Amino acid sequence: MVFLDAMVFPIKRDRVENESIYVAIGITPEGRREILGYYLPGGMESAYNWREILLDIRERGVKQIHFIVSDGLSGMKNVITEIYPRKVSALCSPCHEKHTG
Repeated sequence: MVFLDAMVFPIKRDRVENESIYVAIGITPEGRREILGYYLPGGMESAYNWREILLDIRERGVKQIHFIVSDGLSGMKNVITEIYPRKVSALCSPCHEKHTG
């Protein structure tokens, strides 16, 4: 099982701007939690960035995911299906409303 989410924080580089920090947390079949990665690609959350993150996670050895929990970010379902076509995913309905209005 993998949980995917992004949180927005004010981050100071040259100036303070809101940026998304992406987090992927996995739970192994034995029940152990693992941080698969956290990423600061810059800007706000996007399906393109999640695509790059999922590719990175797959290249680092996570070859199969049975269940993915994420919000309803536009394009997210397509990205998940592209990278992990044999998984079962669930989208968080209250989160989906947050992204789509």
